[in-house]
Amino acid sequence: MAGLSPSERDLDLAVACLQGNREALAVFEREHLDAVGAFVAHIDRTPAFADEVRQTLRVALLAPGRDGHEPGIAAYRGRGTLGGFVRVAAVRAALNLKRQARRTSAREDATRATAATVVALSPELACAREQYRDAFGEALRAAVSELSARDRTLLRLYHAEGVALEALGALYRVHLSTVSRWLTCARERIAETTLRRLSDELRLAPSDAESVAAMVMSQLDISLVRLLGDSNRVG
Repeated sequence: MAGLSPSERDLDLAVACLQGNREALAVFEREHLDAVGAFVAHIDRTPAFADEVRQTLRVALLAPGRDGHEPGIAAYRGRGTLGGFVRVAAVRAALNLKRQARRTSAREDATRATAATVVALSPELACAREQYRDAFGEALRAAVSELSARDRTLLRLYHAEGVALEALGALYRVHLSTVSRWLTCARERIAETTLRRLSDELRLAPSDAESVAAMVMSQLDISLVRLLGDSNRVG
């Protein structure tokens, strides 16, 4: 790339990265992705957040899309600097991650509030809880056992031991929004699997299935605390 103007060099580097050239990818990492922390410092200064944005950009800019689309770096046409292109992409990715974290937090709060209201106001739910208590416990235990070791450990640390999201992020070297997303996905899988097992085992009618689904969601967090408090009970 010697003798090229800065814009020509940037374009050649982008094309080489698009072609999967290892040397070019190393240069891109060193000259552009290493600067991501500075690009997003006004949004979040933590190293873990910068690492998450950096990984997001690796996927968005350098990996082919699932739908067959070219990697995002193909959009760079040499107008302006490649550094400026990466900066814009980094800020956009950082803002998206923050929005996702806020939505996840709001969704979890709403779910807990709804569950609490249902528990307080629904005699049908209290009846379902008593009627299916043993079956629910077995289905929940089986659902948790199907999770990955990482997800079981995360749920135990968060629900049973009260470890904060920030501490979990530091433990796994990811941003707290990633930990929050992992926990949400794990709980959703547990709820879906538990409900499916209960419905199959008890052959519930649609009206009963609705009450049981509400019972599963209302009891999920407190049941996880009890179940995961004794790690020996989860395979």
